[in-house]
Amino acid sequence: MIRQSVPSPSTLLARPVHLVLLGPHTRIVATLCASCPTGPAGCCAMPPDLSWADIARIAALHGAAWLVGETRAGHLRRGPRGLVIHTVAVDPSSKDCIYLGEQGCTVPPDRRSAACNYYVCGDVLATGGPEAVGAEAARAAWTAQYHTWDEILSAEVGGWAGRPDSADQDLLLYEHLGRRFLELSGTSPADAPESPNRP
Repeated sequence: MIRQSVPSPSTLLARPVHLVLLGPHTRIVATLCASCPTGPAGCCAMPPDLSWADIARIAALHGAAWLVGETRAGHLRRGPRGLVIHTVAVDPSSKDCIYLGEQGCTVPPDRRSAACNYYVCGDVLATGGPEAVGAEAARAAWTAQYHTWDEILSAEVGGWAGRPDSADQDLLLYEHLGRRFLELSGTSPADAPESPNRP
């Protein structure tokens, strides 16, 4: 079983970069992001797309209906490699991720792209102490793994061309991708981290 306990907030605050090992749901928590010199948006000014592998992971974590709902709400839209996250104008010259709130990301880790869960900029890693080395290695390993899964799933899906714009059909596709993610990652739904969004 992959499940591990998540450290308490006070433990995380004492460590500027902390790696939370959860198999394919691994994430990096970096308290230094709050002091980002580019402002509260930081990396969230350019959110990554949800790749086919991201969609599959979210669906494997009981998020297929959430993906459909977010698409219907206009927060996500079909893109060349999966789903594109909508951005909103914060001023005439900049945009932020639709999910960025005053306290950071409003989406729990099990609904984010893998990149959002494990990306930390080089500046944070450079000042993050000894745990930053492990975080950087995990980021590189999971980036490569998700790329491989995405290539496999992208070839299987064949893109959006020819697929009807139907919530029911999208739900079936996402559920199928969720099952494929479990197969590719060698995990089961029981291995998933706890989330307030899960039924």
